[in-house]
Amino acid sequence: MHLDSLTVTVRVSIGHIATIMSVSLLRCRIGEVIYWVYFTPFPRARLSGPKLWAAMHWTLLFRSKIMGTMPTDAVELHKKCGKMVRIGTDKVMVDGSIAWSRVHQRQPNQPQFGKYPAVYGRERKL
Repeated sequence: MHLDSLTVTVRVSIGHIATIMSVSLLRCRIGEVIYWVYFTPFPRARLSGPKLWAAMHWTLLFRSKIMGTMPTDAVELHKKCGKMVRIGTDKVMVDGSIAWSRVHQRQPNQPQFGKYPAVYGRERKL
């Protein structure tokens, strides 16, 4: 038995490598989309909103920056999906009627939010 008879010649072309890489990247992207839509940290996965918007941030950028229809889209989304709508992989749009009291307003027995020193300067003691 000769060693030459046991060797197997493997020919790998650039096309095969490109195909394998493309399929691998596509599988990773599909897995990422499934994660962002269904398994993202609580409570974003439970919020209503367009699934395409929840999967990719490009849809939000396209609607707001290129088409310029985000203000009218926001009204329609709130009518269709409720007061809290998921509009991106990590973004939630809150209706103004609940946003101020639940998100922005200072809560009782909680300290006031500090200001960002790089923008407002150092806080002064009175």
